Amino acid sequence: MASVSARPADAGASSEDADNSRPAASDHAPAVRFGPALRFLFPVTLVVLVFDQLTKIWAVDRLGDGDVIDLFWTARFNLVYNEGAAFSVGSQFTIFISIAAIVISVGVIAFSPRVHEPSVLAAMGLVLGGALGNLIDRIVRDGNGFLRGAVVDFIDFQWWPVFNIADIAIVCGGILLVFLVSERSKTPTTVDAQSAQAKPGADSVGTVGADPTDTSL
Repeated sequence: MASVSARPADAGASSEDADNSRPAASDHAPAVRFGPALRFLFPVTLVVLVFDQLTKIWAVDRLGDGDVIDLFWTARFNLVYNEGAAFSVGSQFTIFISIAAIVISVGVIAFSPRVHEPSVLAAMGLVLGGALGNLIDRIVRDGNGFLRGAVVDFIDFQWWPVFNIADIAIVCGGILLVFLVSERSKTPTTVDAQSAQAKPGADSVGTVGADPTDTSL
């Protein structure tokens, strides 16, 4: 009887040792949760952000004295300080635009762990990089108060509002997201069709043991 009662104790001790030897799932949870985002979203965000800020620094330094650089057709580099949204829209709502940029940035980062498709994460990175690029201008550049700074715009076609790299990233990322989401919505139909085609094969596998001479329907 003593030996029999010792077995559950030993089993319990071994299970406790096994549980103690296992690393806590929460130790690596953040890295696993943001794994795809770390590989796709944040690198794209960083590239857009750095490129945007470098071009703005160049524009302020090179075009700050009122110089205009003609490029081709009607395109030119012309420095403009914009207190509105993308493409100089809504200059009277600067503070609300800044708050919206913060909300969008936080929302993209918070939602990114749920996304595993590289193309969608890259599109989200374009939007996030553009939003942060213009948000930095709102914070650090001169304006009428906190989050009211003017954004540096310098790409001018003369028949379209002046814009910058961040604006391009936001628009391209938004368009790409709409396209990818619309394409993804069509995916279940394709999967269902493939499943329907696979059913005859599954039925034939299930009838392997049937009598081969039985021709009844």
